[in-house]
Parts: sequence; structure tokens; C-alpha cells
Amino acid sequence: TALMRTPISWYDVTPSGRIVNRCTKDQDDVDVNLPFTLQVAIGNVLQVLFVIGMIGAITPLFLILAFFLFAYYISVVGYYLKTAREIKRVCSILKAPLLTHIGETYNGLYILLSLIHISEPTRQAEISYA
Repeated sequence: TALMRTPISWYDVTPSGRIVNRCTKDQDDVDVNLPFTLQVAIGNVLQVLFVIGMIGAITPLFLILAFFLFAYYISVVGYYLKTAREIKRVCSILKAPLLTHIGETYNGLYILLSLIHISEPTRQAEISYA
């Protein structure tokens, strides 16, 4: 939805490869990765809660230690998510020029081929005048 709210001037200065790359990656994540990831996450959360509940029923002192471990885990996850988001952004930026170059080369291929066909009779004409 962020692409729909951008001004038209942004499309003028942003290479088309970067825009296409952004759209295809988002759609791939939604279609392929999200259902599987959600299923695995729900299964893991339920399993961890069950195990912690069983250990807490047998050894109540463990619940105090588990609380501090959970707080530490939350801080590590926050750091990881920031780092992973930045790495994905850098990878996307590095990949966009390559996709733009390929697209522009493909679009300009007809011009190059027409120049080759035009320059061949010109060369033959120059040879015959010499």
C-alpha cells in the first residue's frame, strides 16, 4: 500500500527494477512463506508453553528463572529484527541496479539492432566511394 500513496515524482526518479523487485518480493512472502511460517510458529509456541507449564508444576522455582530468561529473549529478538530488516533493505538496494540494467538493456536491444542494420549499408557505401 505504500507504493499506492507515493507521489508520481517518486516513480520518475526511482528505477523501474527497484519498484518491480519490491512488489515481487512482497507478493512472494505473502503467498509462499507466510502460511508455513505461521503454522510452525503456532506449533512452537504451544509446545514451549506446555513444557514450561509442566516444569513449573514440578519445580515452581523454575518459573522465576523462566521470567528473566523470557525478558532477555525479548531484548535479543528486538535486536535481531532490526538487524535482519536492515540486511534485507541493503540486499534489495544492491539487487535493484542489476534488475534495472537488465530491463533497460532488453528495452534498448531493438535500438542497438536497428543501428547495426543501418550502419552496415553505410559502411558498404563508404567503401564504394573510396
